[in-house]
Amino acid sequence: MRVLIACVGSAGDLNPFLAIGRVLAQRGHEVEIMSSPVFAARVAAAGLGFLPFGSTAQYERIVQQPALWDPRRGFALMWREMQPQLEDAHAAL
Repeated sequence: MRVLIACVGSAGDLNPFLAIGRVLAQRGHEVEIMSSPVFAARVAAAGLGFLPFGSTAQYERIVQQPALWDPRRGFALMWREMQPQLEDAHAAL
């Protein structure tokens, strides 16, 4: 089976999916993670394939915005910033 795990967010969001991906790969499946290029080396170190979502500059711009860490405004900010990248990700698939 070929498995694509799409993961946006921080390393804390990525880590559980790396564990799932490694287990799937150990069971003989081909696994790719779609995430920020910031995490490309971490995904490669886990022995999984990688597809970039957005750019390093976009990721850094988002995480440096104080509103991201506000529990009431953070999700709206992340969604607004990610929307344009979704079309590119869909085209890559």
